[in-house]
Amino acid sequence: MRTTIFFTLFVGFVIGQQAWDAYNYPNPIKGQFMECHVETLPSPVRICDPDQVLMENERQILNEKLLEIERSSAQPLSSNYCTKHGISGVIVLAKYVGGGTSQSIQNMANQLLRTWKVDMCQKGFLILMATGNGKFWASRDYSLPLSGNELANIFNTQRNNFHSGQYYQGLFNVLQQIEDRTRQRSGFSTQIQSQPFEWSNNLPIPAQFSGSATVHVTNFILYSTIFMFIFGHFLL
Repeated sequence: MRTTIFFTLFVGFVIGQQAWDAYNYPNPIKGQFMECHVETLPSPVRICDPDQVLMENERQILNEKLLEIERSSAQPLSSNYCTKHGISGVIVLAKYVGGGTSQSIQNMANQLLRTWKVDMCQKGFLILMATGNGKFWASRDYSLPLSGNELANIFNTQRNNFHSGQYYQGLFNVLQQIEDRTRQRSGFSTQIQSQPFEWSNNLPIPAQFSGSATVHVTNFILYSTIFMFIFGHFLL
């Protein structure tokens, strides 16, 4: 099951503007770089902006941030494929989505997340922003280590940026918070796996000393018994 989070930014409509849906929107994962205006970005590309809502350098920075989230949430020493690889995210930008309703934007986001196969381990998320429709939608796979409520709280912190047209800044801040939260959750597990012996060395000092003391007492009793067996008759 996938969950979605929806926000209304503002209301607007321009006649004649290209309206996108899940069938005609270009796919950056499949190499439609020119249509997404990301042909100058190195692969892999995780952002598409056919209407050029953002500046070129802004698209580049957001794409790098998405890849950084994937790297920081990975656990490379894990033997499990889906644990070893981090979460994957995609940003889909447009001015208008066909229909312009909450339901049409929800359908488009969910369908893109499903058909694009953003994350093979079902840990992906897709952010769809339709600035002309004044709507912002996030769709997540069921194994994403962030709940729908957590994503809603993150997006709510950037509501003012979205309302004022500061789309790049709002999106960057959203991605930063996603990275911080996923890094915290994978960091503890990664630390244990990458330093397994250091974990065992952090035992309390009394426990270490108690084991050592037991050995010393046992040795003392053994040596005393041997001594009395050999030299006991000289002492009587």
